[in-house]
Amino acid sequence: MINKTQERTKITFEISGKMDAVSSPVLESEIKGLSHIIKELIFDLGKVEFISSIGLRNVLLAFKTMKARNGKFSILNIPPQVKEIFEMSGFMNTFQRDEKLIIIEKIADEKSVFYSLVGVLDEETSINFEQKLFDLKPKKLESITFDCEKLTSITDEGCCALHNAQTFLGSSMTLLNTKKEVTDKVAASEIAKMLPDPQK
Repeated sequence: MINKTQERTKITFEISGKMDAVSSPVLESEIKGLSHIIKELIFDLGKVEFISSIGLRNVLLAFKTMKARNGKFSILNIPPQVKEIFEMSGFMNTFQRDEKLIIIEKIADEKSVFYSLVGVLDEETSINFEQKLFDLKPKKLESITFDCEKLTSITDEGCCALHNAQTFLGSSMTLLNTKKEVTDKVAASEIAKMLPDPQK
């Protein structure tokens, strides 16, 4: 089942149930039938119970559709069982090859948010990264957590983006599963003063 919510050039698909061969034709039709004015597509997977290889292809179709429009594609509220399939299938690697930074958002509750970062956080990608976090200001979050296991590198500009977002939001910030390169870069930046010790 798909519930659609549109705000000007942004549309959100709240998908529930199973993303498989049965539901695939409907979702594919919705993606291919998107109005030309749509520049941002969001998949909210919070109510998805299962995703098959056909469901994964629909996600990839959505991603490539928005990329062809120079638009944005985001995945929200990805359940653990779906995230596991993404990772086991190597699907996140497909995203990483096609785009420098993918942000998967999972809302834990009204006061906290969890992000998985895939790719590179640098001068180019930090612009959209900061904007996504700044959009969270009205939520008055108490904590933000970043899973950096799939973050391959971060530049000074990326560290600055983290610092700016943390200062702007006034929320506690935690980095998990950071690689050595990321850990070293963060440790040498201003953001290190505002974070717990990064975990490797």
